[in-house]
Amino acid sequence: AYDRVHLTEFFATRDATKLGMCDEKWFKEHKVSCRINARVEKIDKESGKLTVKDTKTGKTDEVGYDFCVLATGSYPFVPPLKNLSMDVVGVFVYRTIEDLEGMILYAKKCKKAAVIGGGLLGLEAAKAIYDLDQETHVLEMAPYLMPAQLDEAGGHALQKKIEGMGITVHAGAKISCAVVEDGVFKGLMVSDKDHPEEYLLELEMLVVSAGIRPRDELGRQCGLAIGQRGGVIVNERMQSSDPKIFAVGEVASYKGMCYGLIAPGWDQASVLAKNLEEATWGLKDKKETSSPAGEAPLYTGSDLSTKLKLLGVDVASFGRSLDFWFKGQLKEQQAKEQGLSFTLQQDPFSGLYRKLVFNAEQQLMGGLLVGNAEDYYSLLALTQKGDLGSKAPVDLFLGGNAEGDADDLADD
Repeated sequence: AYDRVHLTEFFATRDATKLGMCDEKWFKEHKVSCRINARVEKIDKESGKLTVKDTKTGKTDEVGYDFCVLATGSYPFVPPLKNLSMDVVGVFVYRTIEDLEGMILYAKKCKKAAVIGGGLLGLEAAKAIYDLDQETHVLEMAPYLMPAQLDEAGGHALQKKIEGMGITVHAGAKISCAVVEDGVFKGLMVSDKDHPEEYLLELEMLVVSAGIRPRDELGRQCGLAIGQRGGVIVNERMQSSDPKIFAVGEVASYKGMCYGLIAPGWDQASVLAKNLEEATWGLKDKKETSSPAGEAPLYTGSDLSTKLKLLGVDVASFGRSLDFWFKGQLKEQQAKEQGLSFTLQQDPFSGLYRKLVFNAEQQLMGGLLVGNAEDYYSLLALTQKGDLGSKAPVDLFLGGNAEGDADDLADD
């Protein structure tokens, strides 16, 4: 097993073992039986047995269980575009070490590549092909980059920073089809907000990073309740509609949400382990996942706050609660409707964009930081306090600021 979150680091080391999460010694020490090349074909809920196929020999056997945990993750979503499939030479997804090894090899005969998807993983993929000395293009369907974490102005600031490196961003991109000749990828037919007329974007390599879909096939096969957008529906104990089957990570659907981040997966696994009374690590000290003394913890959702460096640019997004993202408190119209105000710091020349959002009681509801996130942790801590203490909103930013409300957001 390896840490897919740090997949991009493979390009620097070309050593898959450095991404490893555990080895054979760990399994032995923890008395865990690990079978590789083993695929579960069927879950029989009535008998409490799994049908397991050896992918090398083709032989099958049965494994009994008292409790079964689905941690099957997700698979990459490939947009249903004409001529686009994973059978086309030069088309890759950004998912596994094998994918990266294929990209590295293929890039040796390419000069121009693109990524479909301008979210977190898409920008990681863009860095990967940029580091492979490719002329790099990023195509994002939304009007700006990272629409799940940023507002429009923040997305534009990030775009400015990235384009300063020589990477071309096509925001508001609409792709009608892939251009393929004799089974080899040659480009995309595209229009975007700067070029409304469709044109041919000539390319030699394409990396698809357009989101994920839960690998819930086993849940469907055995008749578990499935979310509207996929994923095995779970309760606060990570329990499915069958009391002996649980799910964690990207395959789990909690209140309609399938998290695509690693931190929620750890939170869910820890809650589950505590509930099964087999925990080998402690639950994080988080109020939202705490429970009364003597009771097993309950899962109530995970913090989506994140701080990372994308293509050398510091980017952070943090909130008091999930409402910051799910109720769009970072967006202009939604902020106005909820009576929120903001403090804004920006420099259009350097690409700096920092925004803090407050409610009527001057509580910090969350914020976006692009270009400078050095005070991320202190600001994140403030979201968990009742007020700002002796500080005013204008005092929270380092090095100058401007203040306004939702009506003052720039149109661009």
